[in-house]
Amino acid sequence: MKTYPSFDSYSNFRGKLPEQVDSEGSAKFLEEHPGYFQSEYNANLLTAFVEIHAGGCCSAWNLSIAYNDLRNDGLLENPPPSAQPIVDKNRGIIQTRDDVMMEYHPDAAEVAALEKLADNSDLNDHQRKARLKKLARLAYEQRASARTTK
Repeated sequence: MKTYPSFDSYSNFRGKLPEQVDSEGSAKFLEEHPGYFQSEYNANLLTAFVEIHAGGCCSAWNLSIAYNDLRNDGLLENPPPSAQPIVDKNRGIIQTRDDVMMEYHPDAAEVAALEKLADNSDLNDHQRKARLKKLARLAYEQRASARTTK
């Protein structure tokens, strides 16, 4: 059986809502771990690990413990290999463009789904977490569809 350092809990963050702890922790985790490949599979693994071991508190510390353990066990997905540039043998310099921004226009079904998930101050913590998970899933689907249209 593995032993882990002590995990953070929501009670360690007095004066902050669980949603604030989760969003700030996730942002800090992503800053501290640039090698983390963001995919739905990896996100689900990290979330499940934190749910089981830390009661769902997604602080940067808890996410780091989860990431290191899952990475060491080889359970996380790796990023796909980068696309090789097409070599034009008539040119002396190979140019690739990584700075191009895309503009995304959601379809009617996605607009309807986002309207259903609009912020509502009457929701309790459980309902807010469920709404945030749906938003994360929609964002992932949006990024995936944008990748396929390149």
